[in-house]
Formats: sequence, structure tokens, C-alpha cells
Amino acid sequence: MIDLASVASGAGGSAVLSSGNVLDVTEGGTTYALQLDPSQNYSGYSFVVTSDGSGGIDVTAVYHPFSVTVSSGQTLTVSSGQTSNAVLVLSGGTLNVLSGGTVSGDYIDSGGIERVSGTDVSGTVSGGTEVVSRTGVASGTTVIGGGSQTDLGKTVGTVLAGGTEVVSSGGTASNTVVSSGGVLVVLSRGLADPTTISSGGTETVSSGGTDLGAHLSGGTLVILRGGTASGTVEVAGTEIVSSGGTASRGVVSGGTEIVSSGGTDLAGSVVGSGIEIVSKGGTALSGTVSSGGSEAIFGSGASATVGAGGTFVVSSGGTAHHLTIQSGGTLAVLGTVLSNVVVSSGGTEIVSSGGVVHGGAGSSGTLDSGTVTVVSGGALDHATVFAGAALNVSSGGTAHDIAVSSGGVLGVAGTTTSNITVSSGGTENISAGGVASGVANSGTNIFSGGTVNVLSGGTAAFVRVFTHGTLNVSSGATVHDLIVSSGGTADVAGRVTSSATVASGGTLIVLSGGVVSGAVVSTGGSETVLGGGTDFGATLHGGRPTCRRAEPPFRRW
Repeated sequence: MIDLASVASGAGGSAVLSSGNVLDVTEGGTTYALQLDPSQNYSGYSFVVTSDGSGGIDVTAVYHPFSVTVSSGQTLTVSSGQTSNAVLVLSGGTLNVLSGGTVSGDYIDSGGIERVSGTDVSGTVSGGTEVVSRTGVASGTTVIGGGSQTDLGKTVGTVLAGGTEVVSSGGTASNTVVSSGGVLVVLSRGLADPTTISSGGTETVSSGGTDLGAHLSGGTLVILRGGTASGTVEVAGTEIVSSGGTASRGVVSGGTEIVSSGGTDLAGSVVGSGIEIVSKGGTALSGTVSSGGSEAIFGSGASATVGAGGTFVVSSGGTAHHLTIQSGGTLAVLGTVLSNVVVSSGGTEIVSSGGVVHGGAGSSGTLDSGTVTVVSGGALDHATVFAGAALNVSSGGTAHDIAVSSGGVLGVAGTTTSNITVSSGGTENISAGGVASGVANSGTNIFSGGTVNVLSGGTAAFVRVFTHGTLNVSSGATVHDLIVSSGGTADVAGRVTSSATVASGGTLIVLSGGVVSGAVVSTGGSETVLGGGTDFGATLHGGRPTCRRAEPPFRRW
């Protein structure tokens, strides 16, 4: 008996002898490797885990003497209706279990062969070979020491500890446990349902093979071309989706899932400390990232939802589209987002250097009620900012085709190049170093209820103010190519350097310290120059000038 006092007792502990007389004791999801005397022969022994009565565990070796020994050159056949217990098959010996026959507690030593067309219960394959045919059922088999099990029928509860199981066409492996050194291979039309893969264990799903509901707790699951794994739960270890392989509806709560070039992950979830990496050429579709999980896209990602605590990274060279960033979620863009991003209230999007987020005609671009920041070297276009959202274009960042409304705020410390629309409670603040540029008819348009504030050190060009729109040009700010249309208002405490037009019904107010050069005031338009304000070279086309405490006076009317 071995007393492991420091290992907390729980339910379902197990002990399996693997090659080299290493005893793998599993308790509470952790496996402990104990080296037994390598010179001893433990044939016929099983190892039982029980509580030691003090919070730890005892591991006890139980000997099961063999009733029958099949030596080299001999064959034992168990026919229908017959039962044989405790059969030892040595090298060169053969055990045939026919349909309707039953064997229990057998031991297939190195070089021995067992063929199961009937039923095998609680056998051990230690270096030998077990073949389960179409009609055969093997349950509770332990495969150790380089032994192999070939499944053409049905296996239940096989433990692979240094051995290999191959699930061939038509075979089904249920509740297989792949321990350290164990290998499970699922071939075409084979099914594993479900599998537990512990640290050091490996499962490979080949073309046409299927794994349902695998539990990965430290080992490796590889899905090859044409293979499929569905409903995998990964708490530790590595899942690799190779070219042509498919993983669907899995949960990565720890460890790493790698989607290789040509591989596909469908509707997966990444949570906790889980990480998903989609390599160049790989694809992730309809996934969810939340609660501490992170996903890095070097290939392609689409239709993803990023929840609270989740991070979705579109890396350099990667592309993504149709993304929803919920409250507490983060989208980091270093690659390219093609279209249709929704940043909900409390969500965050960061467009880093080299990152591009864009849409286009017929594409939603970014719908934003959260916070979006475009940092130096990043670019964003075709965004709608509303419902208390904030889009911040930092110094060195660029944006165009932005619509701001309904409590949304656009902050510009970088550059907007064209087609900015501010309306219905939306606000644009152009701060020091910020530039709102454009060309005629595609600069900044301020509609009813919209406000644009050009702050000290900021610059705006090709600005048009429509009915009930407001432009405020602060001291130290600069504007040129300004049109104030009917019902629009522009208050200038900074400078309008050229091409200011006040159309019929428009109002231009030059505040103290404000300077306007060469305003054109059309019929029905109004310009008011307050004390300390200046207009150089104004032109009237039937418009109405007003000079209050005219110091200095209007010049060159």
C-alpha cells in the first residue's frame, strides 16, 4: 500500500500502471507519476485508490491470479455462451472471443493477440494487441506498455496509459481516457464519444473521423484534414485544427486552440484563461469571446461576439467582419476589419498603428454606442456614432465618412479627411493638432441639432452649416472654406482665413478676438461683428452686416 497523505481525497480517483512500471495516480483532475520497481512483474495486479481516512489517499495493489495461460503457439477460443475469467495471453499466444462469448480480467502480454467478436470486460493489454471486431464490445480495457487496441466495433471506458487505440471505420469509442503517453486515433467513419485527454495524452482525428464532446485537460487534440471535433471542452492543453479540419461548438476555458491555415472553427467559445489563435489562412466563424478569454486573428474571423472581459485581436495581416463588441468587451485592430462592427455601450474598440476599420457603400461600417479610439497610424471609415458613444481620433490617426448624432461625440486630435456629418444632438470636437479636412461638398456638414467645436490649435476646412446647425470656432482655432446656409450659425472667436460664405438665412457672428477674412454675405444672410472682432474685405450681395461697438470698423465694403 502506498499512502499519499498530501493528495486530497475526492471521488473517482484511479491508478494505472504504464510502461516502465510507472504508476499514474489521478485524483481531483491531477495526475501523479510514481516510479515502481522496474524489475518487478506486475502482471495480474490492479491498483485501487481509496481514502486514507485522514484527508489523503491510499493506493493498493490487488493481485488477480490467472486461471488460464495461453502460451506461444497456442489459441484459446471462447465460443457463444461460454465465459472465461483471468486469461493470460503470452507472446505468440492468441485469444479468440467469438460472438456471444465473454472474457473478463484477461491480460494480453507483449506479443500476444486477442480478437474480440463477443464481449471483453476489464482486460489489460500490456504490449500486446487487441482487435475488437464489428460485433465485439470491449469495456474497461487498460492499454499500457506500447499495447494497441483496434476498434471496429465498440469500446467503452478504455484507458490508454502508454498504449494506443485506433478507432477504425464503423468503430465507436465511448468514454475513453487518454493518459500520459497514450494515443487515440480516430479514422474515417470512426467515432469517439466522448474522450478525456489528460496531460501527455494525444488524440488525432483523421479524415472522415469524428469526436464528440472531448474533454481536454492537459493533453493534445489534433484534427486533421476532413476530421471533425464537436463540443470539445478544453480546460488545459492544446487543440490543433489542421488544414481541412473542423472544430465546432467547443469551449476553450484554459489552454490554447490553434486554427491552422485551412482549418475552421465554428461557433466556438473562448472564456476564462483560454486562448484561441487563428493562423494565417485559418478561419473562425460565429464565435464568442468573454470572461477573460482572448482570440487572436492572423487569418479570418467573422460573426464574432465579444462579451464582458473578452478580448478579440485582429492581428497584422488578419481580417475580420461582422463583429459585436458588448459592454466590457474589447476589440483591438492591428489588421483589417472589413465591415459591420457594432460597439455597444460599455464596449471598446482600439484601432492601432497599421490597423484599418472600414466599410463602404451598402456596408454598415462601425455602429458605435461604446468607445472607439483610433491611435497614431490607425485608420477608420464609415462609422455611425450615437447614443452617448465616443469616437476619438488621436494624433496621427485618420478617419473619414463619419456620422455623429443623438448624443454621440467625435473627438479629433488627428485627421478626418472627408465626409463628416454631425446632426441631431451629435458633437464634434476638433482639438489642438486636430484637422478636419476635405474638398468642396465632402468636408464637414453640420445639420439640425449638430454642433462642431473647433478648439484652440484645431483646424477645419470645407465646413457647411445647415439649418439649426452650430459651428463654434474658439480662440486660436482656424477654419477656411466655410459656408453658413439658411438657419445655420457660426460663432467665430478664432480665425476664418478664406472663403467664408453666408447664404440667405445664415448667421455669422464674429466674437471678440475673432478674425474673418473676406466673408461673402448673400441676400438674406447676416454677419455680426462684435466689439474686438474683425472682418477684412467682406463682400455684400444684399446681405445684412451689423457692427456692435465697431472697433475696428468694417473695412472695404
